[in-house]
Amino acid sequence: MLGILKNSAKLRSTHSVALPDVIDCKLPNTSSIVPSRTFAWSLQGGMQTLTVALCSRLRSAGPCVTMHTNVPVCRIQRSGDRFTVHWSSDTTTEAMIEDVDAVFLTCSSYNSTGILSGLLPPRVIKRLKREQLPWASVAVAIFEMDGKSAQPPVRGFGHLVPSTEDEHALGVVYDSVAFPQLDGGQQSVRYTVMMRPYSCWLNSDRCPTKEIEGKALDILKKHLSLSSPLVIASNIQLHRDCIPQYPLGHVENVKSVRSEISELIGRSSQQSTGIHLVGFSYDGVGLGDAVTSALKAVSAELQLSA
Repeated sequence: MLGILKNSAKLRSTHSVALPDVIDCKLPNTSSIVPSRTFAWSLQGGMQTLTVALCSRLRSAGPCVTMHTNVPVCRIQRSGDRFTVHWSSDTTTEAMIEDVDAVFLTCSSYNSTGILSGLLPPRVIKRLKREQLPWASVAVAIFEMDGKSAQPPVRGFGHLVPSTEDEHALGVVYDSVAFPQLDGGQQSVRYTVMMRPYSCWLNSDRCPTKEIEGKALDILKKHLSLSSPLVIASNIQLHRDCIPQYPLGHVENVKSVRSEISELIGRSSQQSTGIHLVGFSYDGVGLGDAVTSALKAVSAELQLSA
């Protein structure tokens, strides 16, 4: 992904990201990047492939890197020009790491509010809460179906559904058309159905698998004119508060929050604030947007702290 970003930076001289040498030297050569004419690409192990690869790379870096997983950070404290990060693996014990130079918050904006509550005043914290930056939930049903009973009527990536047609149907991806190599040797087809959850789904403590699957099958039957599709396998998920819904003025709000963080937490010995808001809560919901957001934050820290 960083290689693709590097290539785009070379193609566009006006690109807003300046790559420090310490980052640029670690990126792959442009010859190893996905061809520019590629309209879509996938990862065999899904998006988790990126996380696994990053963790593996960091763990192999030697004793200079320590990773703590499944231990959510609960708060950050100022300690001179540095920070103390507190985390807890349960509700009774708490650990911390001191003398932290920089913190990159990649979690959802509403999760950042609790972490930053000891550093920022309520007026700044309020602008990161759900009331200022709402989030949408999505129900997803992935099907593998018998190819004879569920062929798509057209060849394409998929289709979106207008809310006037069905307020709970968002769209359908024809996975077997977009990525046929993932079908393997099976005579089957795959679909992904995305839906806006019903209130009763969200109010339930469990994932209402049967209800979501039933609604998704109804959508496929209606929109693709499938009379009796034979389901071979399925994967049903309900993702709560997973997609930020940028309201009017979002860009200005994010700039203002970052500016206030800089003013409130500016360090005397360095120009960098040391606290960076990163990810799709702020700079775009796509994978490329998240990578660019991280690259900008790291570049700023390296350049300003040098």
